Amino acid sequence: TAMGVDEPEAWMVFADAAVDDLDNIRLATSPIHTTLNAVYMLENLLVTGKAVDVALRISPKSLPIVLQEPSSPSSSAQPPTPISDTTVMSMYGYFQLRAAPG
Repeated sequence: TAMGVDEPEAWMVFADAAVDDLDNIRLATSPIHTTLNAVYMLENLLVTGKAVDVALRISPKSLPIVLQEPSSPSSSAQPPTPISDTTVMSMYGYFQLRAAPG
């Protein structure tokens, strides 16, 4: 048995701290009233979607997509900071980007 979190599909959650090995919990050999504690951390959120060329009605082939910080009006000379990048899958138009929560 393993201990985990039932999180939404777009959340990337990982065990951050635990005394026990959360991947190898043996309930049959554990005392009945044993308590297991673990701390989980939300490391990333997945931004997913589908890209379509509306003029041709097909998925764009190898279209690069970049997730970046919004630019502020005071720093117009500096380009926005990229957070994550990916390429659209040409068969289905699917893309997936990682972003930090918050």
